[in-house]
Order: sequence, then C-alpha cells, then structure tokens
Amino acid sequence: MITEQSRKTNVISKDILEKLAAKALKFKELALDKAISHGDEKSEINREIQEIYNLQSYQDNPFKCVYSHLHDIIPLLLYTWSIANKTQFPKDSQIVALLLFIRSRGKGLLEQIRTGEEKTLIVGIAAVFFASCGQAVMFYQSGHICSENDEVNHQSYRLNLNPCQGNIIYGEVGAFQRDILEEEFNNKKNLW
Repeated sequence: MITEQSRKTNVISKDILEKLAAKALKFKELALDKAISHGDEKSEINREIQEIYNLQSYQDNPFKCVYSHLHDIIPLLLYTWSIANKTQFPKDSQIVALLLFIRSRGKGLLEQIRTGEEKTLIVGIAAVFFASCGQAVMFYQSGHICSENDEVNHQSYRLNLNPCQGNIIYGEVGAFQRDILEEEFNNKKNLW
C-alpha cells in the first residue's frame, strides 16, 4: 500500500499507514484469539453485542461509545465476519481499509481498491461498523467504465435528471468518473 502510493499525488502519509497497519495486526490477533473452541459461536457473539448495546454510554451516544471501545468492537466485528463467512477472514489490507474509513469520520474518503481485494467485504464490515455507531447506511449499485459510447455510459443517470432532484444526481460511479476525466483532461463539458 505504501509503495503504491509513492506514484500518487493525493496520499496518506507513510507514518499514518504504518500506524494503521500495526493497529490492523493487533485487531486481527485479538479477533483470532476470540475463537471459541467449543460451543455456539453465534450465541457468544450475540452475548458480546448485547453487552455493548446495554452499556449506558451506548444508550446515551452510540457513536461516541463505539469509537471509545474500538479495541473491543473491531476484533468482534472481524471475528463475526469470519464466522458468518467460514472461509473468509479479513485480510490485513481490508482491515487497514476499514481503519481508514473509521479514521476519516466527518472528512469523507474515497478509497481505490484493486480487483480481487474483496470490495464487498470492505464495504460490508464498514457498513456494520457505522450502523453500530447509530448511523444510517445506504447501498448503491456500483459499476465500471465499460463503453466508448458516452450515451451508454451516461444512460444510468442522465435519464433520471429532473428539476425535483435539485443537486442530487443518481447513477453508477463509473459514469461519473468518465465525465470528470473527459471534462478535466479533454475540456469536454458534460453534465457539470
């Protein structure tokens, strides 16, 4: 991750990435230590989740409580994912991606994840984390730039444009990426 960023302009500092990588390893170790040798894993997970929900601090402010108990919640989240998806324990890079989302609260973050890095897992654990903080979680259909024909790329959102939407435009990420690139590099005016 650090090596890949050396070729980019808008990057996260090496120091921050190294700290997040160390935290990711610690959370992974804690999650793996949770492994229950005998008994019902799901019941144990439910018990731990209920303990968190029953905390007065959680009742008062879920967001603040979750952020103040990351050392308990992230390993539980990782362990829960591995139980629900028996063959899939989050990779170190996926845990770092989650920690980047958590760290960016209120700032916004755009992460680029390579093919094969299990975007579904990253989005899934991030969604569960933020839902546990009491935040609404929304999903959208994602896509990619797949056609040279601009009309094909734009049909997913241009057909839905109407004055009632105001400043909100709905569509697939790939269509927006293509518009931005065309405008910035080819001086071609699209929607904006």
